[in-house]
Amino acid sequence: EDPVFRIKIWDVASRKMSRVIANYADVIYSIVFSPDGTTLASSAGSKVRLWDTADYHETQNLNADGSESILRLAFSPDGEIIAGGGEFGSITLWNTASGERIASTDEKEITSDEILALDFVDNQTFISAKRDEITYWRVEADSDTLVKQFSFRPHSEFVEAASISPNRNILATKARANDPFVKFWKIGSETEYGRLLSTDKSDWLVTTPDGYFDGTPGAWKQLMW
Repeated sequence: EDPVFRIKIWDVASRKMSRVIANYADVIYSIVFSPDGTTLASSAGSKVRLWDTADYHETQNLNADGSESILRLAFSPDGEIIAGGGEFGSITLWNTASGERIASTDEKEITSDEILALDFVDNQTFISAKRDEITYWRVEADSDTLVKQFSFRPHSEFVEAASISPNRNILATKARANDPFVKFWKIGSETEYGRLLSTDKSDWLVTTPDGYFDGTPGAWKQLMW
């Protein structure tokens, strides 16, 4: 039976597809480029595959434990680690060069709740989102078990997305539809910097915890004084 799920590479300038690099029988859940652009990672089912973007040949084929599907992927800033978050809450880290498994979450952290987001703070620290919680994790050189630093609840709803700024100073989080705000947090803490609200397709309003606010001209017109 022919695979039905494919990874397609597109040229941004011409907006044309340049090649198809992989066929899968499983749903492709995540695709992410390494920070330097030399590696592409993809996940389908319980497998993570790495591709050299020079000619898109496969360099690594990584397996998670059991049959748990890997839903989220993230590279460390130096590109030497790839993290995969599973449908039952497990997280596994691999060395991108050797394919060796570096560390994973303790069994007690594995639940029926999927990992909704992953991103790295630095080369040893990263965050994950599960249900309504953000958790900070650390990789220790002498341990194959990830160290849980702390968790906090940025929203009352499930966290739908979480991303760390390129300068690694700010964490942005977004919950599901009932919570309309994108919230900004100081890295490594539960300190909120501010909130961004989209009022329509082109206008926005931002507020801070100490009462300051600003927005687009269109958003200002919608304010009630």
